Amino acid sequence: MTELLKKEKKYEWTDACEANFQELKKRLVSASVLCLPDLEKEFQVYCDASRQGLGSVLTQGGKVAAYTSRQLKKYEGNYPTHDLELASVVHALKTWRHYLMGKRCEVFTDHKSLKYIFTQKDLNMRQRRWLELIKDYDLSLQYHHGTRLEFSTTFHPQTDGQTKRNYNNSYQASIEMSPFEALYGKKCTTPLLWSGLRERSLFGPDIIQEAEEKVRLIKYRLKIAQSRQKSYADKKRSDVSYEVGDRVYLRVSPLRGVKRFGIKGKLFPRFIGPFKVLSRKGEVAYEIELPEILSAVHNVFHVSQLKKCHPEMSETPLKDTVPLEEVHFESDLTYEEKPIKILERAERNTRTKTIKFCKVQWSHHTEGEAT
Repeated sequence: MTELLKKEKKYEWTDACEANFQELKKRLVSASVLCLPDLEKEFQVYCDASRQGLGSVLTQGGKVAAYTSRQLKKYEGNYPTHDLELASVVHALKTWRHYLMGKRCEVFTDHKSLKYIFTQKDLNMRQRRWLELIKDYDLSLQYHHGTRLEFSTTFHPQTDGQTKRNYNNSYQASIEMSPFEALYGKKCTTPLLWSGLRERSLFGPDIIQEAEEKVRLIKYRLKIAQSRQKSYADKKRSDVSYEVGDRVYLRVSPLRGVKRFGIKGKLFPRFIGPFKVLSRKGEVAYEIELPEILSAVHNVFHVSQLKKCHPEMSETPLKDTVPLEEVHFESDLTYEEKPIKILERAERNTRTKTIKFCKVQWSHHTEGEAT
């Protein structure tokens, strides 16, 4: 029908057009019924891929239990056919892992070489990573001639709702329940939780009181989780304070002078100084005395940006300090580092090109800090 509506196309209604139109009407008005999965029986997964997307169907006993498909991402368009077919298998296993993990299943594909993926020796990094995931499942890869997945609009091929439902029903340790249960006050009715259904009153004082209790419970559990995480962080944290007259180093951020794709690369932080502490501002900030060269910089800093200078070391510069006279600082205390030496060279060969790498030592940095 799309071809017939084009300006340069002559409108001619043929028998093939009529047959396609009747099939379209049939698929639009007849809903496909999915069977309920039985965890005691084996599953069969049919996978297929094209240059537009990936698709899979989960069946059991010859009946469709679930379906999934998605469009290819931009970079996946460069994958070879073998990797695309393998990607459709991985996509199916990830989508239905709650059904397939720990169960025996058969995976069918129309790409015959995938049968030997477990015995192939020359695999690229992507295939090796996917193979590690596949080995977590008890499955057999089998060749099925002419596996072709065609979904009508009834199937909503972009998503089957399963991924969203799985996330909403995932247990969250911080609130000790799933987001679905926190929102609706009951467990998500997935095929695994059909039991225990009952009528609920959606309005009235009872539902409001139940929601308030649920909110109080979630706040209490979140507070416990935050306190637990804070206790973990406090073990590695120590209170730092300075007195007026102490001398401190100021942390600065060196940036690579060579930009790649317009992105500034950060290097290991450096320090300048020492400078004298003039006063304390609040609980965690200090005012320090800066030289004239840094007059454009505000002289109040958070304690995390300072490093104490011991009196006996005030005349000895640290190995990670930067002389103020050698660099030009911006208002945000950043400055550019220049490459001074290439330490190593390496090459990585891909299917279509050779990528060269260089390990560079930057000014004011040691060889151990090369990038």
